[in-house]
Amino acid sequence: MSASTLLLYTNATGHVLAAATVAAPPSGAIDPETLAGDPLPVRYVGDPAAVDFATAQATVPSAELAVLSVDAKAAPVDQARTFVIQNNAPVPLNVLNKLTVGLDPSREILNVTCSPAPTGKVSVWTRVEWAGTRGPADPPIPPQLVSLELPSVTGPIKVPLQTLAPGNYWALVLVTGYVPSLTKL
Repeated sequence: MSASTLLLYTNATGHVLAAATVAAPPSGAIDPETLAGDPLPVRYVGDPAAVDFATAQATVPSAELAVLSVDAKAAPVDQARTFVIQNNAPVPLNVLNKLTVGLDPSREILNVTCSPAPTGKVSVWTRVEWAGTRGPADPPIPPQLVSLELPSVTGPIKVPLQTLAPGNYWALVLVTGYVPSLTKL
């Protein structure tokens, strides 16, 4: 038996968000909640040069995740986040494919720009949650999760949101084929 890497990835886009090494391949399916808890805390995602890289954090509900077991040599645990899952196999993510994320002045639209522009169908998965430093907003603002399937993209992707109250928020944005973005709004 050889060691296996368990890749925890998003159903919508295939982005690997966490991984674990086990001594042998599991004998059956693994529940994402068993591996990661609910929700999965996500940190250190995106551009390490970003101002908020070390403090950025978001959570992903386990219902949005799946687990794939692969040979540890195919996806070493220390490189797991550089992969996406396509057709039940880990594929290296092109680190040159970047996202720029900004909040529209109306606070109802998240503008996502892909560089370079995508070709073909695109899946977008976004989680926006309170990032206040003085405790939760009053009243607490529930996290928002938006998934979009777009046949094509010709400009910035406009992700509709419920109006965000004043304050700071973290936005975890995943777009098929692009490096994840975890941005403070």
